[in-house]
Amino acid sequence: MDFYFEYLNTASSKIIYQLIRSLAEISLEPKEVLFTWYYDPGDFDLRDMGHELLDGLECPFQIVEKSEME
Repeated sequence: MDFYFEYLNTASSKIIYQLIRSLAEISLEPKEVLFTWYYDPGDFDLRDMGHELLDGLECPFQIVEKSEME
């Protein structure tokens, strides 16, 4: 599951966190969900938010700078 955000405020990050947790709970092996969190180059706040929201989940995840996609 890929996440692309340009901006997240506190209220929306709480909703995204609830969504991610719900998806992680229904993800069962061998059909694990891989979460990929994309952020704009230099947007370390959004990168760090991805780590905060995804760390601690039992599912695999990766944090990717958007410039790496091209």
